[in-house]
Amino acid sequence: MDYSAAHLRRGDYLGEIDNFGLLSKDYYSRFLKEDGQLIICTDDEKLAIEYWGEHERLKILGPESISPWETIAILSRAKNLYIANSSLSWWAGVVQRSRQGITYIPQPWFKIFAPNDRRMVYPGMTELSSDWENSENHNFHTQ
Repeated sequence: MDYSAAHLRRGDYLGEIDNFGLLSKDYYSRFLKEDGQLIICTDDEKLAIEYWGEHERLKILGPESISPWETIAILSRAKNLYIANSSLSWWAGVVQRSRQGITYIPQPWFKIFAPNDRRMVYPGMTELSSDWENSENHNFHTQ
């Protein structure tokens, strides 16, 4: 637990940007202020490199280098974890909380949820205000 981690989720959410929502680069900016080694696990490695490729303490891991199970393992072992609005992220956060790490969860979980909907907030998770990309101005990459 000597690193902080974040999960950048895109994938099939690209077609549901106005419903599920895509967390913006600004949401992840808090993560970059953490001390020590930083790891981003993502399904959109090109976007992560575009966003943060020049960051000296950051390691970007995508689907070509790690499996979903390895992603959960890496995320769940972080001292501080910034999860996306994704079930994979959420489960990593639940495991990470059992190890006494700090898990940051976007609130609201989905763009279409009411701001006071707290169904996804697991006990002990720290809520961060969701910052959404809008449908006219979102970044995406295809494989």
